[in-house]
Amino acid sequence: MSKTYFNISDKLRLYEFDGMLDQYGDAAAAYSLRKLRNGYTGDAIRVRRSSDNTERDMGFYDNELDTVALLNWVNADYVRYQSDFRASSPYTQYSANVTTSVGESIDGVDDAMKVTLTGGNTNHDICPILNATSFLGQQVTFEFDYYIPSSNALVDNLFNQNTFSSVTSSTSNLDVLDAWTSVVIEGVTKFAPENIDTFIRARANTSQTFDADGDVFYLKNIRIIQLTADGHVQTWYDQSANANHAVQGTATAQPKIVDAGALVTVNGKPAILGDGVDDNISSTNVGTFPSPLTVAAVYDSVVENGYLGGVFSGANNGPGFLLNYANAGFTAYQQGPALTPGVLTPNQSLMFFKSSTTGIDWKLYINSAEILNSGEDIGASVGDKITLFSRGNSISFSNANIQEFIVYGSDNTSMRTDIETNINTHYSIY
Repeated sequence: MSKTYFNISDKLRLYEFDGMLDQYGDAAAAYSLRKLRNGYTGDAIRVRRSSDNTERDMGFYDNELDTVALLNWVNADYVRYQSDFRASSPYTQYSANVTTSVGESIDGVDDAMKVTLTGGNTNHDICPILNATSFLGQQVTFEFDYYIPSSNALVDNLFNQNTFSSVTSSTSNLDVLDAWTSVVIEGVTKFAPENIDTFIRARANTSQTFDADGDVFYLKNIRIIQLTADGHVQTWYDQSANANHAVQGTATAQPKIVDAGALVTVNGKPAILGDGVDDNISSTNVGTFPSPLTVAAVYDSVVENGYLGGVFSGANNGPGFLLNYANAGFTAYQQGPALTPGVLTPNQSLMFFKSSTTGIDWKLYINSAEILNSGEDIGASVGDKITLFSRGNSISFSNANIQEFIVYGSDNTSMRTDIETNINTHYSIY
């Protein structure tokens, strides 16, 4: 019986990762949330978390975006407010019809804040946290300890009005007397009048408006902890050998990968989402791309209107080509008039587009089906800058979900079927 022998290098080769770019040509730029080539040693994206605006690179695990590390980091607990009621650190947050003093002791507990009612027949409030709009829609925990002495003339309970739920909610059973009591409230922030996120109000029985000047209560260990955050993409790293990284340095214009603590996904795979208002991300000026170009992209077209992206000439941000889509159809631009070749079903789609040197010999495929053209000249392509989620001239932004955008500096239609098969096998689009 004959035997087949493998040397060590052969055995290792059996387990070697073989990415799409290893199989189907060198790309001019390649943005993806999966690993595309074996030799790529960089990260997938650089993310800014909204809670504290810190940034961190996120890499791959098993050749996919490491979403576990991403979510753990983005959603790390962030203390937005924490009381320190020692005499050296007075209370400086908003209050109404009360006076406060710190470093107080009551019932064997030191460094508490004493709240004394003033102002006559009115509400009496302490508002430790202001301006919820900065973390609107995030999961938070609000904690505090309170003490109400039974020696008060009227005040016998506290009322907490908060915006840490889908609707403004109240906690009104804060009625323990002569004992320190801990309170924990968890929910989702929403906008409230005057941007006051929560307040603690003195009450007499069920009355919130009364004259009890001189009555007191005590507070300690006030904390608000943000439990979730948004993750915004500051850099989408180019996995080609050309380092054409797409960057957005303006925080308000960065697309999302995590939304209120949840991973943005399409069809179970991570995606990057534009807001349709001003989000966009662009490569630096990297020199003229050759013509024709080939683009393979995975995107979700469930939007009213917007630009998927394109390659642009650097002089005036004019289009080398633009890929504009809406629920009504898909428009391909080059350096000439637009052509709308067909109607699309709003859904996750795989686009394969070959631009043209002459402006006539172009090809567009959606989910491997050729979108026929009328022979109209849409202009020759030229460009040296890649922009996603935008037309590239500060207008026409898109709220697309983009998962992959690969630009080849050549006509790769001979490999179209193989490229589409590789992408579709991973994303299960059609």
